[in-house]
Parts: sequence; structure tokens; C-alpha cells
Amino acid sequence: MSVWTHVLGTIRFDNHDSKPILKPDFGVYCSPEEEDDSVWDNCIIPCGTEGSLHIELGKELDNESVARHIVLIFGGLRDYDDEQAIIDYFNKITENLAVRRALFTLEVSGKTSRTFVWKLDNTENEGFVEVF
Repeated sequence: MSVWTHVLGTIRFDNHDSKPILKPDFGVYCSPEEEDDSVWDNCIIPCGTEGSLHIELGKELDNESVARHIVLIFGGLRDYDDEQAIIDYFNKITENLAVRRALFTLEVSGKTSRTFVWKLDNTENEGFVEVF
């Protein structure tokens, strides 16, 4: 029987003066049909035996808007149970960028679901915190 890890997350990246205006680097999706081992080896997106998480980048909003990108990250990863790698991935793709709001949840077969939200306050203390 396979172990499955299910992930669902969303991030709103903003455009403001205190952080750079950059397109986040999510990595390249790895398809189950991919036969080139180097693609699998270089995939930074959490990846099970049937491919990586899916990344859907919403339409870039106009320059007048504070909101810049809205991102949906989701998938079911077969034969994958590295919760910390998923947490690290979300931290990596948000590092040094202007995040307004974000959350993600993950659940490994047979384990308790975990949910993380973006904590932003008026200090340099920002990042994901586990809420349940």
C-alpha cells in the first residue's frame, strides 16, 4: 500500500517598497511521464513517484495594485512522507519576498493533518507558524 501526502496552499505576494518586486522561483514541475533522470534529480518542488506538487500562478496583477501574484500549490504525492521538506519548500519560495497572506496544509497517510499560516507583524518576525 502506498503512502500519500496531500498538500494544499495559497500565497499572496505583494508589491511594495520594503521588499523586492520579483517573481517567486517555484522550481519546475516534474511530470510522471518525464524520462530524463536529471529533471527528477534537479526538481526542487516536493516530488513523489508520480510527479511533483502542482503550481498555478494566477494572472500577474497590474502595476497599480499592491497585490502582485496569487499562487495555488496543490497535489497528492505518492510514496512521499517528508513533511519537513514541504515546510522548507514553502519557506524557501517566500524567503525575502513581500508576502501579504499565506497558508498551507499537509497530511501524510495515517498522520494528523498540519496547517501553517503566514505570520506578519511590525517587526522582522515573519514566516510560517503551525496553527494546528
